[in-house]
Amino acid sequence: MPIQRRKVHSIINIACRHLFVACFLGHSHAVKAGLLDVFRLEDGHTNWQYVANSGGGTLIILLSLAAIGLLRSRQRALESSRALAKIRDELEVRVQERTANLETSNQLLQESNQLLEQEIAQHKTTGNLLLSTEAYVNNIIQSMPLVLIGVDKEGLVTQWNNRAVAVTGVNAANAIGNNLWQAYPAITITPGHIVRALEDDETITIKHSQRGQYYFDITIYPLRDQIETGVVILIDDVTERVLAENLLIQRDKMSSMGELAAGMAHDINSPLSAILQTVQTVQRSLAPDFEPNQKTAQEVGASLEDIGRYLAAKDIITRLDDAREAGKRAAAIVNNLLNFASNRGREKQPANIIEIIENTLELAGIVFAFESGLRFQDIHIERAYAQELADFPCYEAELQQVFLNLFRNANHALQAVDKEGHLPTIKIRVYEQFEMLKIEVEDNGIGISEEVQQHIFEPFFTTKEFAAGEGSGLGLSVSYFIITEHHQGNIAVTSRLNEGTTFHLQMLRE
Repeated sequence: MPIQRRKVHSIINIACRHLFVACFLGHSHAVKAGLLDVFRLEDGHTNWQYVANSGGGTLIILLSLAAIGLLRSRQRALESSRALAKIRDELEVRVQERTANLETSNQLLQESNQLLEQEIAQHKTTGNLLLSTEAYVNNIIQSMPLVLIGVDKEGLVTQWNNRAVAVTGVNAANAIGNNLWQAYPAITITPGHIVRALEDDETITIKHSQRGQYYFDITIYPLRDQIETGVVILIDDVTERVLAENLLIQRDKMSSMGELAAGMAHDINSPLSAILQTVQTVQRSLAPDFEPNQKTAQEVGASLEDIGRYLAAKDIITRLDDAREAGKRAAAIVNNLLNFASNRGREKQPANIIEIIENTLELAGIVFAFESGLRFQDIHIERAYAQELADFPCYEAELQQVFLNLFRNANHALQAVDKEGHLPTIKIRVYEQFEMLKIEVEDNGIGISEEVQQHIFEPFFTTKEFAAGEGSGLGLSVSYFIITEHHQGNIAVTSRLNEGTTFHLQMLRE
């Protein structure tokens, strides 16, 4: 081995240096001390043969020592080589073990990486499904035709869909996270409704409506099995459905009433015509300038002048005139009934609205003259008519029916007042405003409660004794139908108990 060679060469070099030094030192010492005479010849010269022999022996000894050292070094080198070989073998074993461990670790790592990659892929798939599901649910919520509002238990908005934005005019960004009643002050539910839904864990349904304007079904659902408790509020605008249902009901009722009115008109018209004809015949028989009357009077020996004075004294002629006028008015009512029954097939006709009201007042004086209590003739009428009103396109008979119903309700409200010095009064105001014809009929009667006002235009709703024949609950519902459906207008009521009531009518001039 190169290392052993270098060691042998180093030992030889050291031995040679020691031999040279020994010879040199021995020579110098012998010269100085005289002890090295043995290395000299008799003639005084150095016996180099002796020196060479002595040095050779010494060199042999040194070489033997060096060989012995070399053998020992070789032995130690062999032992070191064996130790190194053992260490190398152990290292190789360890390297193999480490390599095997590393391979096993790498395999485990690869398997772990594969499992991790699979898990990551599954998480990605699950995340994508969650995002897709969330987007799908959010799209459903946002596209719902109902107002959907999520509220937590503190009353803060957590969900606000597009329909809520359209109805309230408040963007979702301005609503979410804020108090519900600050974001939507007009909502009709209260914090108590939310508390009750959460505490009782039950669904609450609320119906909110403004007669003829809107109808809402409000449902409050408590959120169950959620990390954050709260409710979901659904507001369903059922206005179109309710109006359509009411329209069908009103049309059926109008059709039935039309048939009833036509039958009544025909039944009344025959005896009424006979009465009018008889009154007309009597008046003609009493006319002094009619020649057949004079001839008949002469035949019976009577004077028409005396008969005339007698009739005048008894006020018979005036009474006959009144009877004939009342018959004409009754005939007009019959004609109104016939027109009411058949007028829907005709077009609207321009009419003087003031004349319609005045004619209806006259009819009310006749129709309500025989009712118990306050007579309509005893009611003070105050008129406030705008000047130069143009004719209004309408169904005249139907408007007359509306006014007659309003006057009847005013008459009943005035009868209920029991106050000393009370002057029963009906105020009628007619004016135009922004292409709208507005009519107000006000009385200072007993008034109407807020609860009754909410239902006053509903079919068959009445505060009177239906069984006693005092009210059918159809008058104002029919009036509402005539104004809203046939004349594209609106009718409303305002009232305060013990102060009076005002009906507000407005119709667009077409």
